[in-house]
Amino acid sequence: KIVLARDVVSGVIPASLFEMPVLHKLELQSLNLDGTLPSTMGRATELQTLLISARPSSNQRISGPIPTTVGRLVNLKYLRFERMSLDASLPREMEDLANMRIFSLRGALSQSQSALLPFPDLPCSFPLLEYLEISYAKYSSTLPTCVGSLPKLTFLQVTSNHLSGTLPVEVGHLESLSSLALGANSFEGTIPISWGGLTRLRRLELFSNEL
Repeated sequence: KIVLARDVVSGVIPASLFEMPVLHKLELQSLNLDGTLPSTMGRATELQTLLISARPSSNQRISGPIPTTVGRLVNLKYLRFERMSLDASLPREMEDLANMRIFSLRGALSQSQSALLPFPDLPCSFPLLEYLEISYAKYSSTLPTCVGSLPKLTFLQVTSNHLSGTLPVEVGHLESLSSLALGANSFEGTIPISWGGLTRLRRLELFSNEL
């Protein structure tokens, strides 16, 4: 495994990092990173954990697309990107990541692009998903109804987007859900009756909507 944190390195992520055939875990936390994500990412086929985040105070940001080769990381269970400016259009090749448990894009996407795109239905391709966060992205449209078909989901956070319409009835089907945060969007109407069945829910945030 490789874990680097807090100013240990800076600059562009070396392509060679992903050419280690037995790499299971890569964490690059709070670093001064820029450039793009390397296309060699797909060579680390044993990778199970991938975390990349920039320093909160840094003006440097990784930009560009998420490489389509990421779809080859079929053993990946944990993916977390934070504080980047990645292309908001997520590659369809990621649908092959069926072992994904934790999928988090927090402040990782270009807001100028995502404001023109509907919220992605990509996470619905992860049947084992337990934790989903796509926040500070400014996606439009509404939450896809297929989110309600993720039986293991316990954490759902999509704050600070441009989501609108009524709150999805289908969220009430998530019997394992314990944390739900949909604040800072433009949802309207009332809380669906189906949400009354969320007996494990311990946290609910709906601030800054039009409810």
